[in-house]
Amino acid sequence: GNRPRRDHPPQPNNPPSQPGAPAAPKAAAPCVALSSADVADGRLSIECACDNKATPRAPTLAWDKPPHGTKAFAVVMHHITRDNDTHVYMVVANIPAAARELKSGEESAGAWGQNTVNRKNAYAPPCSQGPGDKTYTITLYALSAEAKVPAASTPRTRDVLLAAIKDTTLATASVDVKYARATK
Repeated sequence: GNRPRRDHPPQPNNPPSQPGAPAAPKAAAPCVALSSADVADGRLSIECACDNKATPRAPTLAWDKPPHGTKAFAVVMHHITRDNDTHVYMVVANIPAAARELKSGEESAGAWGQNTVNRKNAYAPPCSQGPGDKTYTITLYALSAEAKVPAASTPRTRDVLLAAIKDTTLATASVDVKYARATK
C-alpha cells in the first residue's frame, strides 16, 4: 500500500555552504556495493530464518567500494509490518573500516545491538507470521567516525544507532530480501 515509511536511513552528511558563496554542484552520494551469499534471486536462505531446523544464523554480508574517509561500518536488518511496526533482527555498530565482510556467526566484529524479537544483542532470525513473502531490508552504513553507542548495559537499539550515526553517515547500501514461512 501507500503507507508512510518510518524506515528511512540517515542520508549522507552534506555540510551547508558558506553564506554568500556560490552553490557547490550537487555531488552524487558515494556508491557502496552490498551483497550476501545467503541471498539467491532476492530470497533469504532458510539457513538464516526461523524455519531452519538447526540453529538459524545471520546472513553473511560482503561489501566493497567504501567512500574515502570511512572509519567504521554499521549494519541493520529490519522489516516493516503491514501495521507499520518496525521489527529489527540485527544491529551491528563499529565494524572496523578495513572489513569487507561480516561473516555469519562473527559476533566479535563490531558492537552488536538489540534485536526486537528477543531483545538480545545478537541476530534473531526472521519469523514473520502470515502467508506469503515478507520483505526484510539489510542496510550497510559507511561512517566517517565510530558510532558513539551506549555501554552494553544500555539497550543498543536500531533507533539508538541511527541517532548516533545521523551526522557521520557517508554512504549507505541496502538490499531487500524476501522470505515466506514454510507452510505445513
